[in-house]
Amino acid sequence: MELVSRIKSILVSPKTEWQTIEAENAPHAKVFTSYVVSAVLSFVLAAMLLVN
Repeated sequence: MELVSRIKSILVSPKTEWQTIEAENAPHAKVFTSYVVSAVLSFVLAAMLLVN
């Protein structure tokens, strides 16, 4: 559930959440892969389900 809450925080208060992410010292590639790609895949899946 951490991923869902992180994505929600990025959408609701991006400036604060990106500062939190930056403070974690995670490599940018890991942040991109784990959050952005997951969010995009979720939206694509939801769109596919709505179209069918």
